[in-house]
Amino acid sequence: SEILQDFQRSGNIYENIK
Repeated sequence: SEILQDFQRSGNIYENIK
């Protein structure tokens, strides 16, 4: 739910930094 969405968002940011 909310936590899962936050995790997905974190992954997107991580890929952006990659």
